[in-house]
Amino acid sequence: MGALAGSISTTAYYVEGKLESGFRETFVAGMRKFLFEDIAIESDDTESWGWVNIHDPFDTDLRIDNVHWDAYFLFGLRQDVLRVPASLFKLYLKQRFDAYKAEFGKDRLTKSEKDNMKELLERELRRKTLPSIKVHDVAWNLDRGELWLFATNKAVREQFEERFDRSFGLNLIPRNAYSLLERRGLDDGALADAARMDATIFALPEGA
Repeated sequence: MGALAGSISTTAYYVEGKLESGFRETFVAGMRKFLFEDIAIESDDTESWGWVNIHDPFDTDLRIDNVHWDAYFLFGLRQDVLRVPASLFKLYLKQRFDAYKAEFGKDRLTKSEKDNMKELLERELRRKTLPSIKVHDVAWNLDRGELWLFATNKAVREQFEERFDRSFGLNLIPRNAYSLLERRGLDDGALADAARMDATIFALPEGA
């Protein structure tokens, strides 16, 4: 969240690449290749990532009229996680073990029996568990070539950067002190000097 509501915590980027004629249609077509898809219960997947409407995490019908707003592309990266809580699984598994031993008059279970019951229980509980849902907002100013991802978590950034590259074919440059100076037109020597500077010299003195 973040662009339209909630707390603001962002990672800023510069977007490098030429916007060709008809880029809006091309971009939307690229996004539609990486739309969010629900986690298949029958699979072993625990996570799913993909693009959604910034206004509605359940809307994957992305079109120019619900993505492009004036100078901006606005959309969301939805992240679903489906995991059965370990403590809950442990309780149900013990119950399953105890019931099986009582039914068949056993004091101990074989490894094969335990593994089979674990697998069956995992599948049963997956069908009863709802995934957690997070949507990380994205605001991209096309005119300025600047983009804000409303997240700072490393895993989220990596998932976003990979999908952005594959959807749009443009380069993302993290916005930091070095890239800011680079965009100011400093020559290689000045950039090299800046890279060697101690960042603490820019800190405000205590009490300032």
